[in-house]
Amino acid sequence: MGDPRVPVRSPIVPVVWALGSAALAYLLMGYTERSLLEVGVWAILLAEASLVSLPASSGNRLSLALAVSAALPFVLSSAGAVDLGAAGAASAMGLLGTWMFRTLRSDPAEEVMAAVLRHGFGVASYLVLFAGIVSMAGAFPAAGVAQALPPEAGCALVELETPGQPPEYWVGLQNFYTLTRYNRSSFYAIAVLELAREIARAAR
Repeated sequence: MGDPRVPVRSPIVPVVWALGSAALAYLLMGYTERSLLEVGVWAILLAEASLVSLPASSGNRLSLALAVSAALPFVLSSAGAVDLGAAGAASAMGLLGTWMFRTLRSDPAEEVMAAVLRHGFGVASYLVLFAGIVSMAGAFPAAGVAQALPPEAGCALVELETPGQPPEYWVGLQNFYTLTRYNRSSFYAIAVLELAREIARAAR
């Protein structure tokens, strides 16, 4: 079927978008105490990961940038609070890097714009939802005992069956639902979460 495309009727459109991303990253850096170097490293990692895609069981291709984006709130957090300034700036710079890398690779402008817009909306939604869930849930006890969720919190009990092993049970919140909009497999969403945690663990 080919990659999705966004019509680009003028060469000025991508340039304006790139300048907007750079301005957004500059503004968000004013809301974090992290260094530009630290945020820049994650931005470059995100841009490089966007060039790698892996086949998924659904027949789609999974961008490695999704796992890096999922890891950002874990890595760029402190005292249980998500540093939205740093995570947002890294995402904006990463999308700008994605646009630059793919443009230099001579990818069609329509495919590049579709990729960065789709990823940009996805990352923004994920960061906002993640921050909301963290602030709603608060700090969990060090012993690992989960606290009750508010009655209005939407969630789903997910059973993961593995042959020859007892099933695992997970509580899926809004971010779990967001991940399964791309691929409906629960195993896919859990795999993205676990990969994000491993990336975050390795970065510390």
